[in-house]
Formats: sequence, C-alpha cells, structure tokens
Amino acid sequence: MKKNLILAGLTLMSILFTNNACAQENGENINKIGVSTSSILNTAIDYRIGGESFYGLAQIGFNYKSMDAPVISIGAGYSAFVSDKLSINSELAFMGYFYDNLNADMIDKGFSTNLLLEFPLVSGFRLMVGPNLSIIENNSGNALNTKSLLNPITTFNVKDNDVNMFIGFNIGISYQF
Repeated sequence: MKKNLILAGLTLMSILFTNNACAQENGENINKIGVSTSSILNTAIDYRIGGESFYGLAQIGFNYKSMDAPVISIGAGYSAFVSDKLSINSELAFMGYFYDNLNADMIDKGFSTNLLLEFPLVSGFRLMVGPNLSIIENNSGNALNTKSLLNPITTFNVKDNDVNMFIGFNIGISYQF
C-alpha cells in the first residue's frame, strides 16, 4: 500500500510539473498559497500551481478533532471563468490521514471533490467557497472519519473497513502570486 501511495504521488507531481512547464511557455503560470477548512474539520495550507484553467493542488494540515493525525492531500483542479473576476473551480483531491508517525499501516484514506466559487477580495487575495463531497475509508480503527460537523450521509463496509460519505462545504482564502 505504501508503494502505491508513493507511485500515485510521484505520478501526480510529474503531471503538475509538466502542466506548470506548459503554462509557463504560454505565459499563464499561476501560483496560489492559502488556507482552507471543510465541514469534515480538515484545515490545511493549500498550494495551487499550474495554468489559468488546469492546475495542481497540494495540501497539508490537520483534522481539528484529531490533531495527532496530519492530513496530506494531492489533486488537480479546473477553473471555468464566468467573468473576469469570478470563476468556478472543480477540484478532486486524494487524502491520507496518517497516524503513528506516518506509519503506512495506519492510514485512513479517501477523496474529496469541491465545486468552489472563487472571487477577488483585495490585492491578490481571493475567497473560495462551495459544496464538498468527501468519502473516507477508515483503515486505522481510529474513527477519525466520524469526527465532523456533519454526520455521514451514508456508511458502508468494504473489506472490513467502514467507509463514510459526507456532503458539506469548503471555504478558503488564497493569495495569488
């Protein structure tokens, strides 16, 4: 499993850097750093890199209810510009909650998808807000996925692990440079 996570991370990072190189050639390189939080109580520092339309996403943070479980996410997004000031961003990120000093056997994993409205505030700062769908598989037995502002809309069992599905929100602020 650890090998699969490393391979997935390396694949995504190569896609991000290739996308960034193409964006630089076209003069549309975008870098954003920010902070976001979601209804499943994940708060993270976000880094978005890429072009005006397609970009990569990396996040590192914590879950408020389980401060001993760092959350690491990698993903990709697409921006559709509604006007020169407003865009709708669609993002998909794969998440890992690490316990026991990043021991690969103690990982709750899942994915999150966001549909965010993004608009400027002041001087390079942008606000992002919108609905969120998260699906988290509880491998570790720590039941992190039940510590949320919302109850899961459904829970099912896959290979003796509980899988919870949440519908909620995501809000964040970023600085574009």
